[in-house]
Amino acid sequence: MDERLPLLLAGVLTFVFGWNNSGLLIGNERGSGTLSALESTILCSIGMLLGVAVEGREMTKSLGGIIAVPPTGSVVLVTLVVSIALTFGLTLGRIPVTFSATMVGAFAGAAFASSAPLRVGDLATIIAFWMIAPLAAMAATFLSYRVIERATQNLSLVSVDAFNRAGVGLVSVALAYVLAANNIGTIYGTSFTGSPPSSADAVLTLLALAAVAVVAMAIFGRGSVAGTVGDRLLSLSPQGVLAAFSGTIIVMLAATQLAIPVSVTQCLVGGMFGAAFTKKIAIINRRLSLEVVASWVVIPLAAFFLAAVVTPLL
Repeated sequence: MDERLPLLLAGVLTFVFGWNNSGLLIGNERGSGTLSALESTILCSIGMLLGVAVEGREMTKSLGGIIAVPPTGSVVLVTLVVSIALTFGLTLGRIPVTFSATMVGAFAGAAFASSAPLRVGDLATIIAFWMIAPLAAMAATFLSYRVIERATQNLSLVSVDAFNRAGVGLVSVALAYVLAANNIGTIYGTSFTGSPPSSADAVLTLLALAAVAVVAMAIFGRGSVAGTVGDRLLSLSPQGVLAAFSGTIIVMLAATQLAIPVSVTQCLVGGMFGAAFTKKIAIINRRLSLEVVASWVVIPLAAFFLAAVVTPLL
């Protein structure tokens, strides 16, 4: 197998990843009225580049080193192709993708179909973390909201507005940082089957992939899937967005240190509901909420079965 092919597919997947996640990042900030789409794009781009440069290599063995060892060339190719197909299709449907779950499902399905040894216990640990992540993000958001309320309760309206803008800007960078480190790191780690490359080569490749995601985010951030969560799921104040992002960052940072692929969609939706329930906000799109939660189960299962069907054909 040409070693350049997995990296090419990784680049395509990263582009679609940036397209889909632009809605979660830019949509929420735009919906809060705190940052413009341009400001959000710039801040998120900085965060993504920093995330892959500093911590992207933490995830290089998250699939091949945990679920199945060692992955074959066919497992890698099927994982990338199936992830591209599902992520692209769901993005066209303006549905935020549980991206890491899609990749894990596809990888597990391809490994199963190729009779590669699966580490069932480690796979169960990842799935258990996914179940806990939204609840953990909700709890972290609740606490963050209380801290923010106390910090701003004696400030003037002008000072509160300045605090909100600075806070949302800061957590936007931080959220993009952990998102890129976890998810783009997972993409990169899945794109090779041999021994890991040198640190310099890994960082350069990760930066190149992050740049691809940034381009996609800049192109599609003002439309398409952008706003699916931020504008259509529920309405949050600037402080609600600040708290939801903070809760999501905490959970995703913990997952990255453990080399567990985790979806920002799961964490952020949990965080958003934590912020909403804190203020007893009832402006919730129940239908979209059910669709998003159902996708957390349906999408990885679809990725598993699709990969299992495609693998024997290679």
